[in-house]
Amino acid sequence: MKLGLNLLNYGPGTTPESLLGWARFAEDSGFALAMISDHLALAPEVQALYPVPFYDPLTTITWLAAHTTRLEFGTSVMVLPYRHPLQTARVGANLAHFSNGRFVLGVGSGWSEQEYAALGVPFDRRGAITDEYLAAIVAAWSNDVTSSPGPYAPYDEIHTGPRPDRSPPVWVGGAGRAAIRRAIQHGDAWHPINPHPHWLRDKGMPMLRAAAAEAGATAPALARGSGPIPRVNWPTTTECSARDHSTRSGQTWPASPSWARSTSYWTPTSARTYAVPRKRTGASSSRSQPSSPSPVAGPPARPGRSGLDGAAAVRRDRRRGPERRR
Repeated sequence: MKLGLNLLNYGPGTTPESLLGWARFAEDSGFALAMISDHLALAPEVQALYPVPFYDPLTTITWLAAHTTRLEFGTSVMVLPYRHPLQTARVGANLAHFSNGRFVLGVGSGWSEQEYAALGVPFDRRGAITDEYLAAIVAAWSNDVTSSPGPYAPYDEIHTGPRPDRSPPVWVGGAGRAAIRRAIQHGDAWHPINPHPHWLRDKGMPMLRAAAAEAGATAPALARGSGPIPRVNWPTTTECSARDHSTRSGQTWPASPSWARSTSYWTPTSARTYAVPRKRTGASSSRSQPSSPSPVAGPPARPGRSGLDGAAAVRRDRRRGPERRR
């Protein structure tokens, strides 16, 4: 299993320096992935959830990949109907070359009708457009010359070079039947965002396996993502460890945005092997947890408290208030 971070590319306090700090922290801590959000037009309903400043994901990934050596970067998720498929295919192929194969294309159909209207794309056709564009992108990565009959982006005999040495993994977002069908047909992984573990176990994974069997295909891997989580009154364990790391490395850590960083789990094997990750205490497993300093381990604990237990104790103390702490 690979463990990754949702690296927030938006909101107050987000700067090129903070983005680079998070990327270096993730790589130094042993994380495998850093996933980045996508929006083009910050309409009111988008701005309410993804406030400015908002850094373009592909531009950001290009810059961060140039400053790292091992960490993979991806979109979670790129809204495919917003861009011509030939543009997405070329930029994705170039990113794969420049990053030495460290690019993951997470895709989805989006949700904001206001954003679709601002870009002049028909909201009610977003599913069909996503299907067509995704097929076109995969074909462009696989052929020196490619054509697409449309109807949304028709073209004929377009040269695609340089093709990627290895096509970037495609993660297909969404929890509906159309998204699952899309993941089976074109994806390397199914990428539902914020699924409840019980739903994933009892409905999501059985639905994926049944749809794959019906199509006579192998079920794709699972890339379980959890999106930005509204923060309460204290920093997340990830932020605590990141600040501690940045202090030791001489970096200045900016003021935290109003959203907590979150994690993504990728099981790059058959979906039949999926199991919900469990919290660990005591000795950590080198296979599934990053090396120290670790966001999973939480902030420095008081004597007698360690790991996740210590982090939980710190949270409880903060809720009590200074006059009730012991």
